[in-house]
Amino acid sequence: MATTAAGILARARRIGRAPGEAWAFAQLPPIARAVIRERLTYLSPVKMLELQRAVRDVDAATVPGDVVEFGVALGGSGIALSHTASTRAFHGFDLFGLIPPPSSDKDGERAVQRYEVIASGLSAGIRGDEYYGYLPDLLGTVKASFTRHGLPVDGGRIALHPGLFDEGWPLASPSVQAIALAHVDCDWYDPVRYCLDAIAPLISPRGIIVLDDYLDYDGCRAATDEFLTAHAEFSVRHRRGNVSLVKSGAVSDG
Repeated sequence: MATTAAGILARARRIGRAPGEAWAFAQLPPIARAVIRERLTYLSPVKMLELQRAVRDVDAATVPGDVVEFGVALGGSGIALSHTASTRAFHGFDLFGLIPPPSSDKDGERAVQRYEVIASGLSAGIRGDEYYGYLPDLLGTVKASFTRHGLPVDGGRIALHPGLFDEGWPLASPSVQAIALAHVDCDWYDPVRYCLDAIAPLISPRGIIVLDDYLDYDGCRAATDEFLTAHAEFSVRHRRGNVSLVKSGAVSDG
């Protein structure tokens, strides 16, 4: 299993982001196309398509559990997930402000340089918009976007948890009995490793963790590789733009 996982990850790093964004956009459901057009997500159409396919995979396998997302940003991917996984609860976790700096020597120079731009106040948003981390009421903006798409943040089926992940997750986790799908989109080593370790016990058999930044940032890659070494129950899947982890085991009938 380790050899297979290592081979898949090596191939993913060589391929990087796959071409075919226009084709991927055309395959997306209307809600996913809408959040891209409205500049509510940094996900490429290829990455968004793979996230939508992950929802279909857990639904087809009748994997029990909620959908969780670490790194909500402007809410686009959370809106698409909540709409497509319409029978599942959605929990979104984010500081809803300026993200913390990379804090591990495993994050690499690219992460440090990226954060320097963010901290300087000069980071650009999507297609010239204001960078989301600079918005004065990001949480209110995200809630309004969910509501506009018919998905009120009611604290029941759809809940947003502001704060650092190690603050928000302990408060929310008692209400999460199982996880069918997790989207981990938090860039740096420390938050990615925290999220993976925190949710691993709750991922249902055949549940999926989608990692947004494995191909983009050294810290996410290091945290994921270390996690896989410690958790043989997870295997790796690379399809086009995303690396995902799939938990082994059979889905219970009841």
